[in-house]
Amino acid sequence: MPEKTTASEVSLGAETVKATAAKFSMAAIGFVGTIIFARMLGPQKFGAYYLLFALVKIADLPIEGWSMAAKKRFSEQGAQISEIVGGQFVFVFAWIALGTLVALLTGSYIVSYTGVAVAVPLFIALLGGEAVYVSAERLLQSRGLVGKATWIDALRSYVTFGLQLALVLAGWGVAGMAYGLAVASVVVAPLTLYFVGVRPEVPSRETLASQWEYARYSVLSALFGRVYERFDVLLLGYLLGPTAAGWYEVAYKLVTPAKFVAETASSGLMARVSNLSSRGKELNEDVTNVLSYASILSVPIFFGGLAISEPLVVTIYGLAYAKAAPLLIVIALYHVVMTQNMPLEQTIYGLDLPRRLSVISAGTVILNIVLGFALVPIVGAVGAALSSLVAETVSYLLLRYSLNQMANEIEFMSSTFLKQCLAGCMMVSLLYLVYGWNLQAGILSIAPALMVGAVIYFTILLTVSNEVRITVRSVITEIFIS
Repeated sequence: MPEKTTASEVSLGAETVKATAAKFSMAAIGFVGTIIFARMLGPQKFGAYYLLFALVKIADLPIEGWSMAAKKRFSEQGAQISEIVGGQFVFVFAWIALGTLVALLTGSYIVSYTGVAVAVPLFIALLGGEAVYVSAERLLQSRGLVGKATWIDALRSYVTFGLQLALVLAGWGVAGMAYGLAVASVVVAPLTLYFVGVRPEVPSRETLASQWEYARYSVLSALFGRVYERFDVLLLGYLLGPTAAGWYEVAYKLVTPAKFVAETASSGLMARVSNLSSRGKELNEDVTNVLSYASILSVPIFFGGLAISEPLVVTIYGLAYAKAAPLLIVIALYHVVMTQNMPLEQTIYGLDLPRRLSVISAGTVILNIVLGFALVPIVGAVGAALSSLVAETVSYLLLRYSLNQMANEIEFMSSTFLKQCLAGCMMVSLLYLVYGWNLQAGILSIAPALMVGAVIYFTILLTVSNEVRITVRSVITEIFIS
């Protein structure tokens, strides 16, 4: 039966661990899929698919913004949740219809930009699948059940991989990649709605007005955030072509696990902060705890990237992707900053301040665009990653300043985070002593280096941090109890 809970009634730590485990499950199949499809399609077609997908993720951001508003209102004390769910359906299907019309009118541009002859029907299919799935997933997160939501997302990943593999092997190429994801999204969405456990009702004018009051800013934040997130790929596709976009996407995929903890904890934190603040409860401790552990994976991935980026990329994707190695290092550092930003952004969302976040997001996007166009012609593809790193750092400073005005007891730079950085430094130093800087490409070299690095990092961290040891014991206990 569906679970009827509120976000403040679940254990954020336990849900984060469950969701992170699901993220790794997704990463495993995604990692295998990326290797297979990158090699089968080659950099040009592989990059073309991600250029198309980047356009879709720009087009569906009003869905993201409206869903964020629904998540906020759903998690509040005394919310009219049946009407909120009904409002989701109304908005989603209206936007899919509008997106389809716009795609048909601008089809020649989409085809020219991506280099895919059948880009228009692929765009429409991806937009429909993503819109339906994302709106359903946000509703389940509203209950604080990020673990269950992420495991359902993992199921979608496995279905997607199976469909994509079958279609690509059948000769569908980029179309197979797109249709595989679209169909999987539509198939899995009803399971997510089942666990939301709410029968939709026609929304009242008051409910829609309440959501719009929030959504008019959260849509802008989603717009700026999505443009910011996918700008590097879009810029590289525009200035350097699909091949450079393929290099960037490969590097980004290898670093993706860096954000798992931050992503899952932050999605639960937003609903939790919303629920607590609507009841006048204290939230500083929850925010500090999430910040302390948000970068626990991004830190070792960055330091590990310093040591083995090129042999790692060549081993997994082949020599055609060797130029992704410097991109990997910069993107990994970007993720360290980003994983500290995520909890701050979701806290501001939960405090019902989307307007403030939209202003910060707008400034960050403008800075990223200016720097990107300035740096890419000078230093090549790595310039796109550098521009995002600088913009993300500025965003962190602005978010921290904003929250410091409202909740000055939040510990932004905790000792736990600093100990993670110490463990990362010691890890890369020990890796250097063992392997030097001349590690050769090949699975027999890379696999042991990765395992040794992980063991060194977590051993040092558990040794130097009593807080981490206590948290690990506490979360394990909560998982088995729940």
